[in-house]
Amino acid sequence: MWLIALISMVLPVAGILFVIYGAAAYSRGWGDGAWWFWLGAGLIVLDYLIDIWLGRFVDVGSEVPDLNARGVRHVGRIVLLEQPISAGRGRIRLNDSWWTIEGPDMAAGEKVRIVGVRGAVLVVAPL
Repeated sequence: MWLIALISMVLPVAGILFVIYGAAAYSRGWGDGAWWFWLGAGLIVLDYLIDIWLGRFVDVGSEVPDLNARGVRHVGRIVLLEQPISAGRGRIRLNDSWWTIEGPDMAAGEKVRIVGVRGAVLVVAPL
């Protein structure tokens, strides 16, 4: 598999060189220039087909699907409001950072449960 991938990296370079050489030779009137041109084009097409074939073996899944979704790890947590929620928005402190929250209007000092995430905003519900 690695050998095929290595060949796939060399083929386009060789193909482009053959295409350039063939085009230059053909423009000078040399009869075998077209052969070099089509050989280079064939190598480029072969590389494209190899890349498609190798792409079938690539796993696009992640071992950690929530890696860039930091708020998801807080869902289900119960926290104490340090600041009130007014007009449906507020802020809470989790560990060493402040998070914007959405939920019903509540006074500071009440406990809430984090029930979801909407972008970078945590959604809370009263207990």
